[in-house]
Amino acid sequence: MWLVRSSTSSSLLTDGVPCSTAQGQGEPAIREAICEVMRLENISAHPDDVMVSVGSQQGLDLLTRIFCNPGDVVLCEAPSYVGALGVFRSYQCEVVHVAMDDQGLNPSALADALKALRRAGRTVKFLYTIPNYHNPAGVAQSLDRRLELLHLAERADLLVVEDNPYGLLGFDGEPIPALRSLNEHQVIYLGSFSKTFAPGFRVGWVLAPHAVREKLVLAQEAATLCPPVFSQFAVAAYLTNHDWRGQIKVFREMYRERRDAMIAGLTAHMPAGTTWTYPEGGFFVWLTLL
Repeated sequence: MWLVRSSTSSSLLTDGVPCSTAQGQGEPAIREAICEVMRLENISAHPDDVMVSVGSQQGLDLLTRIFCNPGDVVLCEAPSYVGALGVFRSYQCEVVHVAMDDQGLNPSALADALKALRRAGRTVKFLYTIPNYHNPAGVAQSLDRRLELLHLAERADLLVVEDNPYGLLGFDGEPIPALRSLNEHQVIYLGSFSKTFAPGFRVGWVLAPHAVREKLVLAQEAATLCPPVFSQFAVAAYLTNHDWRGQIKVFREMYRERRDAMIAGLTAHMPAGTTWTYPEGGFFVWLTLL
């Protein structure tokens, strides 16, 4: 094996094969394709503000590394995605949960939490939220609820991290506009191909303001140096050459059938007093036993 770094280029050659000149940001072809995917949720983005990650889980890890110090507070829905909770606790953040209802995060509960934490002198770094077909609660934030939440975040100068792997998997109607589409300055967006293409390729992304994206690229290069570009090229080729929109419709119908089977099973077998959510998309049903 031989290794060459040119004095005029950032390309790296290993056994004569160049590594990506895009380095930590991701290949241009897939970043352009990602912008096209996000347009389905009303997000207008430039490829320069997209960083490709090894699954959206890595994107969340890098964001937490950049923003959080030990003892900082991260706000999350109650319940919340266990993988995210593990990331926050690994960086010694304190997770404060905010109540949900059948329309997702409750803005009044969020306002109360912010007031209490700031009275106590605590530093709140961001709100982590899954607005679409929540993992694990299965509910989706209504458009009115999203606007209310963002208005509150803007008044409180609160950063919002929107984790959205399920947004295109609604069973009826058009996708609800993403939080990022409603406020591009206050929201950092996490996306993933794990649910709409293949989980094993581990391709996700972060859409962030330019200054944040620069920090993310540095953190990405520190973590992986040269990210796995084969997966990126494979996903980009799929999006360019195949009817990926039609395939998403196939997935939606498959998940709808599974939802219906799950609800039928719960209705037939669960005891009186048991309640559950009725998801309109995604993977999850939240069961409450009394």
